[in-house]
Amino acid sequence: MKEAIEAELRQSGLQVTPFTVTKVIQLYETKNSRHSTMIVGKTGSGKTVTWRILQSALSALHRNEEPGFNLIR
Repeated sequence: MKEAIEAELRQSGLQVTPFTVTKVIQLYETKNSRHSTMIVGKTGSGKTVTWRILQSALSALHRNEEPGFNLIR
């Protein structure tokens, strides 16, 4: 999962930082344990980047036929 997130960040032209990777993983874990999720924060804090990278990483894992990952639209 971590490698897929880092690859998607690089592909998007973004810096790979431990903070960003951690936030994407936290969102993934939250989505797996909750029915709904709300991402809040100041403008420019990375809310959109976090969920878009998660979406891309999960879709990439699905394309690579990793078990347990579905295509995300």
